[in-house]
Amino acid sequence: MTPDAEAVLPIPRGFDLRESFVMQRVGRFDPTARLESTRFVKAARTPEGTVTIEIVVDVASARADVRAWGAGTAWTMPRVSAWLGNDDDLTAFTPPPGLVAKIARDHRGLRLPRSPFPHEIHAALILQQRVTWGEAAGQYGRLAVDYGEDAPGPHGLRVFPDRRVLAGLPRHTYLARGIDAKRGGALVEAMRLASRVDALPTFEEARAYLMKIPGTGPWTSENLLASAFGDPDAVSPGDANLPHMVCWALAGETFGSDERMFELLEPYRGQRNRVVRLLFLGAPTRPYVDRGLNQAIAHRDLVTRPRIGKPPLGRPR
Repeated sequence: MTPDAEAVLPIPRGFDLRESFVMQRVGRFDPTARLESTRFVKAARTPEGTVTIEIVVDVASARADVRAWGAGTAWTMPRVSAWLGNDDDLTAFTPPPGLVAKIARDHRGLRLPRSPFPHEIHAALILQQRVTWGEAAGQYGRLAVDYGEDAPGPHGLRVFPDRRVLAGLPRHTYLARGIDAKRGGALVEAMRLASRVDALPTFEEARAYLMKIPGTGPWTSENLLASAFGDPDAVSPGDANLPHMVCWALAGETFGSDERMFELLEPYRGQRNRVVRLLFLGAPTRPYVDRGLNQAIAHRDLVTRPRIGKPPLGRPR
């Protein structure tokens, strides 16, 4: 199928598409996107209609071939350069010798993209509130398949449903997909304000506006700024795993807290999101640590639980 527009754009030297675009799809089976080592395809909704964008990068020649289909093509094409990380300024990032500097050298192709479609990542982050990323990705995908629409172009993708469709779904439809009423309401609010969120020009304006949206708090807004707006300094508080990962990587401490995480990231202020992304890519894996729960249960069973008759053979009284 002939595209509605084509362009050749520069990419940063050594650009790594997979590492840079990992958060531009919602899980491995996202029906709205496909990500390969040198190719990314995304279907989305724009103020001018739906669009499918295909990006194929050639690292050797530092170029990207971009093709687009659909009514949203003209709106999307001028925004692809920032999506490819061409606005991501690395000149301010000079980590001292050590782990972060080594990972930065090993993963010099990482860029922080500014997505033309932050509202889609916003929807996925709202669905992730209080559940795992895998559960949220599944819920996002089911909504796109069941209530979205076919994307333009030859790639067979789906477009995530718009706010009117989401707002019209009865409560039991969300509950059947594991989405509670609170997250469902927050999702509708996010989609209602999608065009305003997409148009926010600066990180500061985006942060202030996002915090006014019902159901979008600090965790959601900082994650959105980090993954969709390309904010190099955004770090989300209240994450279940992030403080442990950062504290282990930067201080060798098994357990972390928000306070300790931000203390360790303070020397990198202005680039804290970039440091976190690099740590995810190359930091030593934090070992599994038993917090003592199993021992506590065993102690309860052996000591505190009332027993009738003789205990099983081999177990002390």
